[in-house]
Amino acid sequence: MITDKCKSPEAVMRWFDMWYADLEEGDSEAKDLNGVSMFLGFEGKQWEYADDKRETYRWIEPVKDFQTLREDARITLDTGLPQYLNFMPYPADFPLMEMKVKAVQTRQEPYLTDEFPLTVRYTAEETERISLLETDIKNYMEEIVSKFINGEESLKNFDKYIKTLDEIGLPELLDLKQKAYDRWAKAAK
Repeated sequence: MITDKCKSPEAVMRWFDMWYADLEEGDSEAKDLNGVSMFLGFEGKQWEYADDKRETYRWIEPVKDFQTLREDARITLDTGLPQYLNFMPYPADFPLMEMKVKAVQTRQEPYLTDEFPLTVRYTAEETERISLLETDIKNYMEEIVSKFINGEESLKNFDKYIKTLDEIGLPELLDLKQKAYDRWAKAAK
């Protein structure tokens, strides 16, 4: 959240955008600063492409461990922001990493969904109601899921579980969030 104490909110947003930029993106001030440089270091200094397709990389100097790399590149920064690294490019001559990258691409990426935007804002009334509903729903879910896992509740009662979620207020919660999202999406255009 950016407060009224922030003197340059536009600069803060550009800074956040930088971490999600592709390698080819970025203005001259922040060239080479992006999510990949946070992980690998800087192209031409810590690593270079190993092929013309720019799908694999190799370390310029052998890396002893990632702590050394982070110290050398001075790239450690914990923003607390969610991130998704697809590890492209991946290390050349490292078949295990190539296998992992391909596994992620074929097995996980098709199921990735966009997260609910963290910048959606609620009215005071919505915030109060959402807080109550989320607490009740979360408590019920934690209780019943553990009962399903431990065998205290039969999976034959799953429909009853869904019905109870509806009775607690899940449809209302989804409606409140949808309305707030719609306002956010309209303002973002």
